[in-house]
Amino acid sequence: MGTLIELKDGTLATVLSGEDLLYLIKTHMGQEMKEAVVEWMNEIDLQHADDEECIHELNELISEDHARHKQVMEELRTEAATLSDLICQKDLDRGAISHTVGRITGIIGQEVGRC
Repeated sequence: MGTLIELKDGTLATVLSGEDLLYLIKTHMGQEMKEAVVEWMNEIDLQHADDEECIHELNELISEDHARHKQVMEELRTEAATLSDLICQKDLDRGAISHTVGRITGIIGQEVGRC
């Protein structure tokens, strides 16, 4: 939908696009002003392009972190299941339990070190 603009001389103009606005600027303010506005618009577009690239990179990092989190949680689940099995045995193998707890502690330590 267009925007209705009242010009200084009282006439009305409908702006349906950026090209319409640039035409009005050129007609009422001159070619130099039109070129300045085009330059400003291009600078704004470049700034937004940088923002979009940054957002894309952040989304990739979030995806990588999510995948890493899922992998670590799976490792912890596996080790916790091993520990549970060891604890449920009639004769406790304290060496195996200690080894499994050590692996869990190591996984957690690596993740805490990444933060």
